[in-house]
Amino acid sequence: MHEKALDLSCYLVAIKENTQDLKEMIMAKQYDRLYLGYGYCERLIDFISYEDMIAYVHSLQLPITFSLPPVHQRYLHKYENLVIQIMDEDIIDEVVVNDESMLMLCDLKELYKKKKIILGRLFNHAIRETRFDITTIPEMTDSIFTLNQSFYKEHFHISGFEGDTLVDGILTLDDENYSIYYPRIYLSRMTYCEYFAINKKPSQKYNLNLGCSFPCQSIYQKYENTRLPIIKYENTIYTLQRKPIEDCVKGNYRIIYFGGCQ
Repeated sequence: MHEKALDLSCYLVAIKENTQDLKEMIMAKQYDRLYLGYGYCERLIDFISYEDMIAYVHSLQLPITFSLPPVHQRYLHKYENLVIQIMDEDIIDEVVVNDESMLMLCDLKELYKKKKIILGRLFNHAIRETRFDITTIPEMTDSIFTLNQSFYKEHFHISGFEGDTLVDGILTLDDENYSIYYPRIYLSRMTYCEYFAINKKPSQKYNLNLGCSFPCQSIYQKYENTRLPIIKYENTIYTLQRKPIEDCVKGNYRIIYFGGCQ
């Protein structure tokens, strides 16, 4: 039986409003673990506080994985403080990092002495093609984990890796330290987000040092594609896996349900 987790990063409004329906759904589905965090946008730390997120899930009595987004200079100090808070939180036993800055920060703070450190799926630069079938070229479909895993394990105390299902083909895993997102498949993310720029003057639209009013929390965009839909949520682009998880992945892995059927 695979461990079953739910990523709550697309439920930030519900958490902020302390919605009981979400808690009831979590308990009814009998998840083994919850993922907290700010998706892949560092600015969302100003939308909902870490304390409010922890308070919301505490009564559920489930282990927590906290996922850190890529972080630029403007938010670095806030995430330094966040890592210190995470270090002392008992219900968090894993931390996901999605860029080198957070990897280095967690290493410098020696977070690995108290929490497992997981390399997030933004480290995976495998080819992602949603319009054409690339299974005829095995070198393209077999490259889901393209990074040098032994290097990161040796130098950064890494305990596991995240990934996505393949658009085409079957992913075979022989290591229990993999976590696979389903059904949304990550495609790309943007530093310059159009939602962030919506209400700003032209001279301010691409200034990363400015704050955000978070219009993204009320917007969900879906586009029809040649084969699979394209989903734009917050500053990230996804596609949607339409096959059952059992037809996509073989072996040992944790399922992280994210942005679709649970």
